Amino acid sequence: MKAKGRKSENPLARNSHLRCVPDHYSGCLLGGAVADALGAAAQGMSQNDIHEHFGPDGLRDYAKVFGREGAFTAHTQLVLFTAEGVLRAKVKAEELTLPLSIVPPVYNAYQRWLATQDGLCDASQYNGLGGGHLIQAPELYQERHAEACCLEALTNGRLGQPELPINDSRGCGAAVRMAPLGLFFCSESIFRRLDPATIDQTVFALGCQLAALTHGHPDAFLAAACQALLVFRLIRGDELYDAVQNTLVVLGQYPRHEPCRNRLEDALIGVHDCESPGSAKCMSASQILAQAIRCALDAHGDFSRGVLAAVNLGGPSAGRSALAGQLLGAWLGRGTIPVSWLQRLELHDLISEISDDLFVGFEPSGNWLEKYPGW
Repeated sequence: MKAKGRKSENPLARNSHLRCVPDHYSGCLLGGAVADALGAAAQGMSQNDIHEHFGPDGLRDYAKVFGREGAFTAHTQLVLFTAEGVLRAKVKAEELTLPLSIVPPVYNAYQRWLATQDGLCDASQYNGLGGGHLIQAPELYQERHAEACCLEALTNGRLGQPELPINDSRGCGAAVRMAPLGLFFCSESIFRRLDPATIDQTVFALGCQLAALTHGHPDAFLAAACQALLVFRLIRGDELYDAVQNTLVVLGQYPRHEPCRNRLEDALIGVHDCESPGSAKCMSASQILAQAIRCALDAHGDFSRGVLAAVNLGGPSAGRSALAGQLLGAWLGRGTIPVSWLQRLELHDLISEISDDLFVGFEPSGNWLEKYPGW
């Protein structure tokens, strides 16, 4: 039998182990970035190819990719710009005394990311792109195997929506970049202003909207919303199994949810769906997310074990491992990530700083407003 979602009048009120602390925020984003950098070297390889190339145990450590060890892909670039977008949305709402509106500022952040990819500008021109924090980092001005659907959707001039899809993409890129949304809504400066009875639905709906900016297939934007809510539930105190159960309750309220629901339910009962993972291009977001969840559950509290299992399944290794790394990092905390991986991760300090800023949510200081102008 498949696992069924459990309903609760206010499940957040029962949580006794809130993880709303900087260690779990940075665990989530650093864990995802570390796992992305590990998976980048195996991206697109079959399981057989991975073992032939890296040895009988598969990939066990960073391998050189993009010219160095510890380099992450466009997945993590977009995680950082999503974080910047939600933080700038909060600044705009505070400055103009308006309700919080997430989608336009995040779309603007994605446009700034796009500018780093087209080769037409560099970090010296950041003021013309709306200023702010990330656009000043020269390390981000590198093409790192971005999904074609993201590049095409963001040059389209139209904001994709779940009801008006911009394409039929069902890849996992939107799911990977949703972790900051879950973290943002856990921040006490945000959380305390919202109704705990409906906050799950708020996070999920916004996850759908942000994902649909670039990924129009329901499998992609529903899986992305699931990842946002999973991160939110983990930080608010759920164990991973319970976070999936509670996410399934919200997922079931959406049209065309059945494929995503079935795969996540299978993941809970141990169906790995990994005998033939296929290529990075043909697998759907819900398949990849389900595999990431299963790898995380099977790790039994061991961050390295979970992310390496996700890497060595082959196919979309970077996206799958990044999803698993975010879940494990949010669940277990930064202290479970091997120090040697953290030390060699590019932009480690920047990712840590943005994680801390997501924990704060908003600060009415000049430095904050310079980093996150309300635009």
